[in-house]
Amino acid sequence: MRGDRLLAILLTLQAEGKLSQRELARRLEVSERTIQRDMDALGSAGIPVVSERGSAGGWKLLEGYRTDATGMTGEEWKALILSSGSRAARDLGLADALESALLKLRAAGMPDKPAVAASLTAKLHIDADGWHELPEPQPELALLFEAVLTDQQVEAWYEPRSGAQAGRMRCLLPLGLVMKGNAWYLAASEGDAVKSFRTSRLSEIRLTGTAFVRPAAFSLAEWWRTSVSRFLDGLPSVLVTLKASPEAVARMQKMRYARIAGVRSSEHAVSSAEMEETASSPGQQLVDVRFDTLDYAASVVLSLAPEAEAVEPPELRQWVCRLAEAALEKHRNA
Repeated sequence: MRGDRLLAILLTLQAEGKLSQRELARRLEVSERTIQRDMDALGSAGIPVVSERGSAGGWKLLEGYRTDATGMTGEEWKALILSSGSRAARDLGLADALESALLKLRAAGMPDKPAVAASLTAKLHIDADGWHELPEPQPELALLFEAVLTDQQVEAWYEPRSGAQAGRMRCLLPLGLVMKGNAWYLAASEGDAVKSFRTSRLSEIRLTGTAFVRPAAFSLAEWWRTSVSRFLDGLPSVLVTLKASPEAVARMQKMRYARIAGVRSSEHAVSSAEMEETASSPGQQLVDVRFDTLDYAASVVLSLAPEAEAVEPPELRQWVCRLAEAALEKHRNA
């Protein structure tokens, strides 16, 4: 590994300037005699290393000499600096390693690249956490990551979401990790099927030490796309029609569990005369929206009042009335 050590010496001197032979030996965990031989090798290779004697002496590179050991372009450098704010690295326990790597790359870069890095981090801050969802605790994610990288079987307790079947120990063959929003999922084989497990619900994780052969044809990205599509198709849904202002439509477009199927202005022909009548108010639109349940649709209509009104089905109007009356009664008697 002498080549790695020579590169480490070069980058260290470039990043920090002058260092004593003793300090270099300490950092690289070799003898001072080895450092002397390494310096001779660097000099023979044309690297201008200079030795200064005395109590304040040490090894340094000739003034003005730098090497771009990375070959990275300015745009590539910016992209890498931005990755230092990655929540994925933090969750996987790699934040310190990423910062260390960036320090080494800064030392290996062209003279202007550290300045570019400082300017970029001063002018751009990335907060990866959402407004409405807190990051989930991931105390054992690094262990799962190790299992994925080393193709090791794991045993873990999995607690399904509230109301689902009881939790139990699982024997899993981890195939990959997926980060979606603030949540992490483990793709793993269990029996003959590949399933997804929310990592925040996995506990008591143990690497068994038993290796397995990863399926050569398995594509994590393709499997995840198919899995998400299947999940969305299987969700319960109810189609409702609302009369809503453009502002209310814009708010629904940002809602996680409201899927707008279509927007019709009052000029468009519709199947129901009643719907035509309800859409006659200025600025109002008929909006077809899919919700998971009718009660959730009713709560959304109330949250948008008076900018939205339930039109169809009739059960939705009744549900909205019941919720509104119950809320009025509760607050009136408070």
